[in-house]
Amino acid sequence: AVWFIFKKSMVDLIAAYPYPGGNIYTNLLTMSRVVSIYIFWLILPINIHATLPENNPALTLYTIFKPEAIFSIALIIFVLALAFIMRKKAKEISFAVFWFFIMLFPVSNIIPISCIIACRYLYVPMVGFSIAASVVLFRLYNLKSRLFPRSFLIKLVRDTIIIVLIFYSIFTAIRNLAWKNNIMLWQELVEYSPMNAVAHINLGNQLNKIGLLDRAIIEYKIAERLNPGFPEVYNLLGLTVGEEGHYEEAIKYFEKAISIDNKYLRAYDNLAVTYTRMNKYGQAKKVWEKALQINPNNSEVRKNLQKVTQLGV
Repeated sequence: AVWFIFKKSMVDLIAAYPYPGGNIYTNLLTMSRVVSIYIFWLILPINIHATLPENNPALTLYTIFKPEAIFSIALIIFVLALAFIMRKKAKEISFAVFWFFIMLFPVSNIIPISCIIACRYLYVPMVGFSIAASVVLFRLYNLKSRLFPRSFLIKLVRDTIIIVLIFYSIFTAIRNLAWKNNIMLWQELVEYSPMNAVAHINLGNQLNKIGLLDRAIIEYKIAERLNPGFPEVYNLLGLTVGEEGHYEEAIKYFEKAISIDNKYLRAYDNLAVTYTRMNKYGQAKKVWEKALQINPNNSEVRKNLQKVTQLGV
């Protein structure tokens, strides 16, 4: 029974969040690429964004024979092998490396998640990077070498720490400009990746919140062109044009969302609400009855259906 529930849950997850490239093989290749990007971000933190487009051809790998796949897999094997070799002579560094990979594992898309790469996923794993860097500098500071005088090593470590702190501080200050507010955050990602439908949707959502409906609709329609099979974008378009009073147009969008996903309850509910705004209570009742058939336990739909029934429709 437990295995059946787990298997069904995995099938549902994969249906909701398909693996990059559509199977576990391309997922493993792609996630190796993602890990190499994380390592690059830690060492040279440039081009870091809240998330990256998952449909980016440079991110999704379909064959192990691509240079990106070979490099990424080789890098991961090299780092893990180095940590294993150093487990006795440099336990702290070995611990730091394994910490990094273990903390990344839950967000490695082995069990499908909605976002396969995001800078927030590095918050905990980067502790391992910080430990490793500190240990290396500490060992260099205490190194006894005939080639380099003690004063030189002390100066080298001191200057390295200063440079690293200045570098990361400047980068942090620059990145904070993009995180000033949600509109700037998603606007930057849209500019960086104009083919990212999710970025356009999120930018549209933020514009919607401050009442810039026309600009929000523009972003939603761009997302629609980029991903015409995404029901959420039609639901959002329906809500936004409905706010402007264009109910007939809103209905078309909600119906489009339902045609893509006939179990999309939010679109059913919004469609029914739109009918009530047009005083078409009979049609609203039919839509809510259909929604209740899909999910009999939805209390909000049941409450709305009761209200419209009380109107004597």
